[in-house]
Amino acid sequence: MNTNYYECHSERSEESSIFLKTYGKRKIPRPAGLGMTVIKNFMKKYLALDVSDKRIGLALGMQGICVPMATYQRRALAQDLLFLAEKIQEEGVVGVVMGQPINMDGSVGPMATKVAQFFEQLQKFLQQKGLRVELVLWDERLSTFAAKEAVGHVKKQKGAVDSMAAKLILEDYLSHGLKK
Repeated sequence: MNTNYYECHSERSEESSIFLKTYGKRKIPRPAGLGMTVIKNFMKKYLALDVSDKRIGLALGMQGICVPMATYQRRALAQDLLFLAEKIQEEGVVGVVMGQPINMDGSVGPMATKVAQFFEQLQKFLQQKGLRVELVLWDERLSTFAAKEAVGHVKKQKGAVDSMAAKLILEDYLSHGLKK
């Protein structure tokens, strides 16, 4: 194999599944000066959550590519946790980034406390299910404001705002928080 290229094969592994869906069996140029570790981290999928009392905005992505998904309408806690566990398995994510709405002055308000409690419940539930994923609470100040600007202020688009906020949280995490 030429050292300037990675060749895709038909084998399916956790790190290659996204790569194969996108590129098939073509040869992909190796970025200059980057080792295989960087390429593997680039291909890892993450799920972002923008949690509120009524909805959970979802976004899926990897380094450089993030897309909002359908917004989940919350039900009972057990149903919410089961839905997220199934989504994590279905998408094959290695990490979940949950936005925590810290106040502008850095204090923790009532919603940030609720999100932290939900984070802990999700963490315990995933451990009980045997799902090994990295869970991160991420400061999401102004993400909903920015999402409203991106989507628009039409009331019917509330679900779109939640998913767009999740996308913005994930983009921020992948560009500033992911150091592996």
